Amino acid sequence: MNKNFPLLSFKGKDFLSPYSLLIGSIILFLPFFLSVIYLIFQQETLGELEQKAQFLQTKLQKKELQLKREEKVLHQIRHSRSNYIKEVLEPMVFLAAERQKWQLFAQKIEPSNSMKERVSFLEKGENILRFKTGEAYKSELFQETEEQQIDPIEVSEEDLKSLLCYVEGIRIHPYIPQAGTPQLLIKSFELEKKTIPSLKEKIYIIQMHLIKREPVSKS
Repeated sequence: MNKNFPLLSFKGKDFLSPYSLLIGSIILFLPFFLSVIYLIFQQETLGELEQKAQFLQTKLQKKELQLKREEKVLHQIRHSRSNYIKEVLEPMVFLAAERQKWQLFAQKIEPSNSMKERVSFLEKGENILRFKTGEAYKSELFQETEEQQIDPIEVSEEDLKSLLCYVEGIRIHPYIPQAGTPQLLIKSFELEKKTIPSLKEKIYIIQMHLIKREPVSKS
C-alpha cells in the first residue's frame, strides 16, 4: 500500500489550493465585514436623522419667530390711533432752526433777494406735510389704506431723523416713537439733497408714499 497520501484532493486537485484558501478566508471574515458594513450604515442613518432633526428644529424656531413678529404687528395695529397721520405727522414743523437763524440774521443787515425768498418760504407755511388718503381695503384683521404725500417738503437732518422715527415707529436717537403708531409701510421714499448758499446745514427734499394698516373701521 502506498503510504504517501495526498493532503486532500478534489477531483484530482488539491483542496488547499490558493483559490480555495481565498474563498475560505472570505467565508471566515465575512461576519466581520458584514458587521463593519452594518456599523457604517447605522452611522450614516444616525447622521441623516440628526440632520433632519436639526433642520426641523431650525424650521420650528423660524416659525416661532415669525409668529411672534406677526403677533407684535397685530398688537401694534389693534392699539394704533385712528388719526395718527393728522395728529402726529401732518402738524410737524420743519426747518425751525434755519427759520430762527434767518430771522436773527435779517434783523442785523438788509437781506438780499435770495434771503427774502428763503425767509418767505419758511414763514408762509408752505413747507408742510400733507397726505391724500386712498380707498380702504379691509380684511378680518385690519384695514389698509394708501397715503400719498401731496407736495414735496424740505427737511433738515434732524427733521429727517424725527420723521422716520414717527413713521417707522422705531427709536432714532434722540427721538422716540409716538404712542399709538399704526403700522406704516414705506411704499416709496424719494430723497434728494438740496444745496443752499450760505447754509452749512444739510437740507433734503422728501416725497413719500405710505401704506397704513389700522383696526377695521366700524362704520
